[in-house]
Amino acid sequence: MEELGIVAGLLVVANLMFTYQAFRYPAVFKGNLLEVDKIVEGKEYKRVFTSGFIHTNWLHLMLNMTALLAFSVGVESGLSSENFIMIYLGSLLGGNLLALFIHRYHGHYQLLGASGAVSGIIFSTIVLSPSVTVSSFLIPVEIPGWILGVAFVLASLMANRSTYGKMGHEAPLGGVIAGVMLTALIEPSILQTHPWVIAAILIPIFAFLYILVCHSAWLTMSAFTSPPKTHVRRKMVARKNPQQEMDELLDKISQHGYESLSRAEKTRLQQISKKLIERN
Repeated sequence: MEELGIVAGLLVVANLMFTYQAFRYPAVFKGNLLEVDKIVEGKEYKRVFTSGFIHTNWLHLMLNMTALLAFSVGVESGLSSENFIMIYLGSLLGGNLLALFIHRYHGHYQLLGASGAVSGIIFSTIVLSPSVTVSSFLIPVEIPGWILGVAFVLASLMANRSTYGKMGHEAPLGGVIAGVMLTALIEPSILQTHPWVIAAILIPIFAFLYILVCHSAWLTMSAFTSPPKTHVRRKMVARKNPQQEMDELLDKISQHGYESLSRAEKTRLQQISKKLIERN
């Protein structure tokens, strides 16, 4: 292995080792997930970091590590190994902290994987050299970096639909933001040479996150985060007993506040309240 690839290689080994241990020992897996209640109430802050080194399955791991190796050389050789690891870890933390902030009222929300960190490295490479082409053992031909970068982020977002509560779409987007900003901090000349590239990356992401924050119902109702069928069945059963459903909503308000309710839950609360008042 060349000297300039040492850090990326060590990160791949670390992800392989931690993921293997998580698959082998359920306690390791459960003890390192980013779970909102465990962090906000249990003060287990290490989960913000350790969750970035375990994965849902081998396919999830392979996707992240292949992308990391394909894009690592440009950052590690262009900005030094020290800056490479700073961007990787900064993007990991940035993505996970963004997910934690957006889901701060969803106590059982869980997240894992290196998608945030890898997204940061990918888009750090793109803003450093917008015309870069990359290839890997899975893709032997060279392809424009921005195409693979966008494809990776989209794949991470779509994967969330089948693994609800384990892979969040905020992490890769937060990783992109952190990676681009850290790269600009380390190499400020790109703000003059490639401002349009940075704007083209960050403006749509900030717009998307603004919509998510302002329309929090999307977090539970949209196609990006459709809950499993078991959750839907549970809601259908609950609706057969309005008083029980009312108690559950009031309990959620007492624990996390009225704003923790989604738009659908607020509407449902008003409907049940009106029915109970009419009944009495």
